[in-house]
Amino acid sequence: MRRFESILLYANRGSSSCASLHWALALAAENQALLHVVDVLPGAKEGRVSARSVLQSRRSEVAARLRALGRLVEPGWRRGVAVQVEVLVGRPFVEIIRAVLRHGHDLVVLNAEAQEGRRGDPQRRTGVHLLRDCPCPVWVVKGDRRDPYRRVLAAVDADEDWSGAQRESLRVLEFAKSVAESGDCELRIVYGLGHWSSDFSVRRLDRHNSRLDQLLQRCDLSRAHHRVFIESEAVADVVADLCAEVDVLVMGTVWRGGAAGVLVADAAQDALARVDCSVLAVKPEGLITPPRFSGRPSSRAGGVTSRAA
Repeated sequence: MRRFESILLYANRGSSSCASLHWALALAAENQALLHVVDVLPGAKEGRVSARSVLQSRRSEVAARLRALGRLVEPGWRRGVAVQVEVLVGRPFVEIIRAVLRHGHDLVVLNAEAQEGRRGDPQRRTGVHLLRDCPCPVWVVKGDRRDPYRRVLAAVDADEDWSGAQRESLRVLEFAKSVAESGDCELRIVYGLGHWSSDFSVRRLDRHNSRLDQLLQRCDLSRAHHRVFIESEAVADVVADLCAEVDVLVMGTVWRGGAAGVLVADAAQDALARVDCSVLAVKPEGLITPPRFSGRPSSRAGGVTSRAA
């Protein structure tokens, strides 16, 4: 089972109403992982006032946010979870990605409503930027549900480029299996063939069935013990219907979609808009983060407050 070692939770303004805290603490406890809870204080525009100056001029607000984070994670400390809290300065998605690169986090958790900029502007949502550029998997929690998850859906697409698709699909299945086992959930799997047409031969269908069986076997899964859906369409075209009874969708960030079967780079962002469940977006192995995120170190509010019971 794939395990997480270091989890980052974005707690926007120390919010305690979102379920993301509940699930981040549960994952950290299950995996005996470190939980790094961060809030981000908006900074000045680039090139005007330094982040350090912002920290110095807004000390009382920074102190208040640190206290709020401390109250927020108190249940985790009481449960013996190793939790660190920190306030950063800048644009939330930039500082979160820099924190991931700095600390080597292997999962980011945030609430779906966490966003920056103008209300209702989807291109400025923190989650959208993280889905696109964060080097580690991103779990976007929707709603305020805190009761146990019951169903997890792993979504993988067939691809004629088997060598590349196999690695991506294996990562999705591994993460989905880990989430399902940690919560004792039913694991469902959807395998999208793409675009069924008259020239889609029985031989090609047999080949894809064989490839699916290989994937399942490598992850110690089977059609006998898990509900497996083989769809004649691409996953992008059927995911909304399949997620109607699902609590978590686990998927890659690239899938085949649309009538032409082209690659859609923003697959997870598209899925977020289509489904009501939470989404765990698994990134390709060796994903290279854009250079702008490896710039100057972020200014932090008085270091990190840490405690474990």
